[in-house]
Amino acid sequence: MKKKFIEEENIKPLEGSWTVAEIEISYNPIIINHTIISSSFQAYELIKQLWDNEKINLQEQFAAMFFNQSKKIIGWKVLSTGNMTKCIVDIKLLVSLALHCMCTHVMIVHYVKRMLM
Repeated sequence: MKKKFIEEENIKPLEGSWTVAEIEISYNPIIINHTIISSSFQAYELIKQLWDNEKINLQEQFAAMFFNQSKKIIGWKVLSTGNMTKCIVDIKLLVSLALHCMCTHVMIVHYVKRMLM
């Protein structure tokens, strides 16, 4: 029946060499400790543990933390490491990660330490 419909509409199949990427979305949460963040101080303490201390005085960094509806942390990701004066962030990457892990809250973190000489 479907073939007859195509013939009736004079729809021609695509000709040539076509290659397209197949997009697959999966999410496998492996959460051992459901840390609940209920204050900015708790978030600060968690960020201090996660941050790369070797880069903290040298380069700017931008990270995101992702939370579910109960404000339990799903995960985190450093999205950009810049130089001493700037850090460029791709907003598409941030939104993509947030949608991919199905979070309801996103906390963005930008760390820059200016040294006075």
